[in-house]
Amino acid sequence: MRSISISRGRGFSRRTTKEFIQFLFIAKGSAAEVQSQLYIALDQSYINEEKFNELYSKSDEVARLLSGFIQYLLNKDKHLISSRNSTNPSNSRNWANVGVKEG
Repeated sequence: MRSISISRGRGFSRRTTKEFIQFLFIAKGSAAEVQSQLYIALDQSYINEEKFNELYSKSDEVARLLSGFIQYLLNKDKHLISSRNSTNPSNSRNWANVGVKEG
């Protein structure tokens, strides 16, 4: 779980949302690695099924939170791009002249 936090921290220091999202995906991959290692620990009897379920549930929650955060950032970026395009005079009508008849 430490690598998840480290990846998130690395991403946070990046300058763009795109780079941050990339590191969030890496952190999500680390959560999947934790889950894989939990299966190995269970198979090798290092942990019992109760402990496996507890830890797997926590790692699954972290993965879902990361996914939600990634989706939020992606949607936020799409919204920003969309709103920039709609306020860009080259991409929109000249609303100042709407309803004005030329004489």
